[in-house]
Amino acid sequence: VTMGMSSEILQGEALSVVDALCKKLQEEKEEKRLLKEQNKHLLQTLQKMGSAPPTTTTKNPE
Repeated sequence: VTMGMSSEILQGEALSVVDALCKKLQEEKEEKRLLKEQNKHLLQTLQKMGSAPPTTTTKNPE
């Protein structure tokens, strides 16, 4: 195997690894966004039920 061949193969492998990493990062970013949406929705639901502290920092007089 000539040096030119092996370096091309290595380059190809490196590119596919980078591509896979990029895809994985994109998926994780999407998952985080969905989780954030779910958390926000959950928090709003809890607040409506009155069992979660308000998002504001002001304390409610009991």
